[in-house]
Amino acid sequence: LRRKGQWPEAEAVLLGAIAAAEASHHDRIAATARLDRVQVLFWGAGDTKRAAPELVLARAAVERAGNDPQLRSALLNAEGLAAWRDRRFADAETQLSEAVELSRRTLGPEHFTALTLWSNLAMVRSDQRHYAEAETAFKEALRIRRATLGEAHPHVGHSLSNLGENRLNAGDHAEALALLRQAEAQLSPNVPDNYPWLRNTRLKLAEALLALGEVDEASQRAEFLIEQSKAIKGA
Repeated sequence: LRRKGQWPEAEAVLLGAIAAAEASHHDRIAATARLDRVQVLFWGAGDTKRAAPELVLARAAVERAGNDPQLRSALLNAEGLAAWRDRRFADAETQLSEAVELSRRTLGPEHFTALTLWSNLAMVRSDQRHYAEAETAFKEALRIRRATLGEAHPHVGHSLSNLGENRLNAGDHAEALALLRQAEAQLSPNVPDNYPWLRNTRLKLAEALLALGEVDEASQRAEFLIEQSKAIKGA
């Protein structure tokens, strides 16, 4: 349901899983479901008011589950992303760096999850103008994802989008536009239109177009995203 962009349906299933797991004292399942719900609320529904208290409950659930390394790294990732969203960069760096190290130690540096956490840390660094460092991470993630997941996998498109956004942040608008067009072409057939990665790619595409003076296409894309946002909120 998450992959289809069906956020309310995904949240309903997760709430059921949380209730069942807690009633039967399956702490690991409860912790996993709560962490998944944080992701749905933060990045799918954009509901930070409900996501914040859920993160507190997720932290307690991970502790009850014995601070399993994989659950702990997932919790640190969620906390780091929440800090980044609040522009608390030092906290975000600390939590995401620990999540990356823990994930690499338990799963290996080229594991799907470890790469995702590393990319998240690179996004925080790009936001702080550490563009060269971020680009190195994004390029390596793209290389490994292409080799292990195949060109059609959405995570390949996400890596292209990350690279494009990093170039946009650095002021390289022409290269950013080329990368973001590649990302959109790769993501469009593989994820629903309301998926956060695709929506963010299209938003950054509009920004790159505007920076390059392509006002008509930028305006058309911005109008599409505004109408889509209204439809999502009204759903």
